[in-house]
Amino acid sequence: MDNQWHISTILFLIPILVLSGCRVEIDDGIYRFEYDENKHCESRNHIQQVMLERINNARARQRRCGVQTVYPAPPIIWNPQLFSAARIHVNDMANYDFMAFMGSDGSFVEERVNRTGYLWVHLGENIGTNYQSPDSMIDSWLNNPNDCINIMNPHFSEIGAACAHRNESQSQYAIYWTLVLATHR
Repeated sequence: MDNQWHISTILFLIPILVLSGCRVEIDDGIYRFEYDENKHCESRNHIQQVMLERINNARARQRRCGVQTVYPAPPIIWNPQLFSAARIHVNDMANYDFMAFMGSDGSFVEERVNRTGYLWVHLGENIGTNYQSPDSMIDSWLNNPNDCINIMNPHFSEIGAACAHRNESQSQYAIYWTLVLATHR
């Protein structure tokens, strides 16, 4: 009974892990899960460093988001659970070649973040496509009024961000980005 539960759990988790950027290998009946950094996006550490630096610099001073003036906001920090939620959604968009806040399974950011176990009070999400670097993606978000307001929202204190690449000539987009912003309960 325990082995049946173990095998069915693993079979249930394999598609989730693959969508999350993990490589699943079976060797002599042993499942090995290895995260495969997307070679077409910059490293997770670089994305984290640039996102934190650029977003905190933006939040440090008053700016205009479209026609709205927004005031400085406190700095944010990186959260691995929010990174996981962002990575799941960005890989879903890349795997199925779409850009939308609703995932291919019908989920929205609230459900994706809840699945990580993160307990949130305030929650937001920015998405984007076809920007080669975290710098260029942040520039685009800061130039879009709604995305800018999300980044400047003083209620958000933590972020996670991820990038994925779709390497197919027939695809609608090549590079996908997701930024999840939240405040822990």
